[in-house]
Amino acid sequence: MEGLDEENERRYFFSYNNNVNDFNIYSAKIDVENPLKWINLDFGAKYNFSDISSDISSFSPGFILRPIEDPTTLMDTYPLPFQYKENIAAAYISGTRNFGERWSAQLGFRLERTEIDAHSILPNVNRYDLYTNLFPSLYINYNLDNQTNFSASYSRRIQRPDFYELNPYEYYRSPNLFYSGNPNLEPAFIDNVELNIIHKNLVTRLYFTKEVDAYAEIPVPDRDENFSVFSYENYIDRQAFGISESYTWNTLNWWSSVNNLDISYSKASFNLTAPEPDRNGFNSRISTNNDFNLNAEKTIIAGLNYWYQFAGFDGIFETEAQSATGVSLQFLLLDKNLNISLRGEDLFRNAIDRRSAVINGVTQEIKNFYDTRQFWLSVSYKFGNDNLKVRSQRSGNSDIERRAGG
Repeated sequence: MEGLDEENERRYFFSYNNNVNDFNIYSAKIDVENPLKWINLDFGAKYNFSDISSDISSFSPGFILRPIEDPTTLMDTYPLPFQYKENIAAAYISGTRNFGERWSAQLGFRLERTEIDAHSILPNVNRYDLYTNLFPSLYINYNLDNQTNFSASYSRRIQRPDFYELNPYEYYRSPNLFYSGNPNLEPAFIDNVELNIIHKNLVTRLYFTKEVDAYAEIPVPDRDENFSVFSYENYIDRQAFGISESYTWNTLNWWSSVNNLDISYSKASFNLTAPEPDRNGFNSRISTNNDFNLNAEKTIIAGLNYWYQFAGFDGIFETEAQSATGVSLQFLLLDKNLNISLRGEDLFRNAIDRRSAVINGVTQEIKNFYDTRQFWLSVSYKFGNDNLKVRSQRSGNSDIERRAGG
């Protein structure tokens, strides 16, 4: 029995998951500016087509006594890959007009038509959606004088899931825990109202945000079968209002500092199979970003940055506090055309996501540590005429690339 106990002490969980994704993304975009006497018109159109294929093979024997030499020979492979196709056609128009020297306003509309076709054999997925949405926006600006500005805005936008959040294939972390995407995940719709006040170096922002059918990852425990599934669901309706302050301090020639404070109060309700109580509470964050000129020519610049996220709420979870410290050193050479930068982030490895919740009567405690302590060395050289003005343009598929992890 003693030898058997020694063998059991050496048991460990073994799981092998191999997921191959094939992304084919195409986009086209056109923008037109048409200044008229009484209004400046902007209009355009954009089309995105995404064809995503995901194939997975996996092997998970659970707890074993010794390593397996070649797990690929025992792997189960899904008969057909998961196919996800998405077509998004959008058109927009906006008009901007000045009313005298102090007032200006902008009104815009964006119309989007989305078509989704997703299917796989195992797991069984057969989804087809076709929907059209209108997204209005309104912006009003008032200049009191050259030091004070007021603005108010309203916008409605859509937040679509990343593609990995739609992938239905399962992969195991332990014999009692596995992760899976949700191919039926719907986008979230967000309404946002803001009031901004700028006075000298102080920027004050008051905001209200409403999210309907917001999606998030959630661990769903099965007490009878003794396992938990991490997946994504449209289960959150959330409202939040808050205030943020940003102050730029540059009194000294050798030191400039940008400091931010954000405090919000949110209320979230949940649409889950097992009813869960609402979560209400405050979230707050502070940050400071500092640059120090180490010589009179301002060609050697040191940086010290810090942020702290207080304990609060994120959907159904209570979150613990976290923080991060970063430093940088920048050299501007050859008439400041050559930029050599050294940068380090999260030096003390305190950016750890800790959260907890009671779901379906089971306490869930999660600790995600992605080791965000990183260091960069970058070198850039600026060519050409400094007097030329180049307008920044986003590529037509930048938002799709983000959803694909690009």
